Amino acid sequence: MSFSVTIPVANIAAANAALQAAGWGPGNFTVPVWTSGAMPVVAALHHIGNDVAFRAACVALAGATVRDYGQLAVGMDATATAAGGRWGGNAPLLQGQVTPGLYRAVPADGGGLWTVIQAFDRAVFGAALSTYPALVRQARVPGEVAPWVAPIDANDAYKLVNPFTGQPDRATFAGRAYRVSQADGAGNNVWPPSGTGAFGWADEGPAA
Repeated sequence: MSFSVTIPVANIAAANAALQAAGWGPGNFTVPVWTSGAMPVVAALHHIGNDVAFRAACVALAGATVRDYGQLAVGMDATATAAGGRWGGNAPLLQGQVTPGLYRAVPADGGGLWTVIQAFDRAVFGAALSTYPALVRQARVPGEVAPWVAPIDANDAYKLVNPFTGQPDRATFAGRAYRVSQADGAGNNVWPPSGTGAFGWADEGPAA
């Protein structure tokens, strides 16, 4: 029997540290689960096997919810649903009538993960997805280096320390790669990497 575990994003560092100290290695919680907004708020892991001691250690983690499943994909789908969200593996296509949650854009829209903020009909709002920030926002995948997108609020701000990776968020802008080097008191950076209003980014050189 396999099992999945979910914890709030705020608990990732402590949970990974506790499991590592107990001998189960670093970085156990690596699967982001989105419930609303551009940033994932739940982290998950899926363990294949029947390690009773590891399961008990997960049960003891602060904020952890452990669920027993079999197959990996089925388990993660059910885990994300039970947590009130979705993960990248079960995000439906963003087409037709959509309601709040995580979606995958159709190829014509460039693909990638997006989070719907308010219900809408894609047939009615048919321009580029970035045209409608009040309806849909591009999901921020932890550790992914993508072109910088202007944050609307703290929910999709770039992080000085990303709770999933433990590292500053990175982005590309005007052909160069940047990492967050400064942020506000909450650890958020909403400023552009260069140009007018630039603040809090370190230039890492040409983008790959």
